[in-house]
Amino acid sequence: MEPGLGEMGDLVHRFPELIKDAQNNSLSQEPESHLRINTHLDRIYHVFRPSDGSLILPDTTLAFVKKRSGASPFSQKNDKIEAVILPVSSECAIVGAPDFDAKYTLKTVNRLLASCSFKAFIANEKTPSFESLTPRIGKYAHLISEKELRRRVGKAGSAWSIG
Repeated sequence: MEPGLGEMGDLVHRFPELIKDAQNNSLSQEPESHLRINTHLDRIYHVFRPSDGSLILPDTTLAFVKKRSGASPFSQKNDKIEAVILPVSSECAIVGAPDFDAKYTLKTVNRLLASCSFKAFIANEKTPSFESLTPRIGKYAHLISEKELRRRVGKAGSAWSIG
């Protein structure tokens, strides 16, 4: 088993690169037939490995960073998405953004991930910097309220007529 453990460790270290390559390969195949894919073609996908700390892992998995309006763990068709952050482990994340290196620090990424957490996030240790992120939980991950759902359904329903 010992030789296999070394290979497994290598695979674990290469895992983010493999995911990034798979994402890039899927984007390069027939983009005309995949409307959802077209919304992400303008991004460059990076493996982000912080050298001076670690990432948190939100319970919602993704953070879609919106231009001028925070972030969200989900995106809608009309959202202007600036970046997509997928934390893979506390040591790395896959980030899709045209200019990621110029904008996002570890602190910024963790703040966005915490804000996109619905109820909790996981951190690899208990530190004041991670504890300071807990008030951000749920900031961008609210469920739609019953009132808002009725308002939206009402708008959509008024545009339809049954004849």
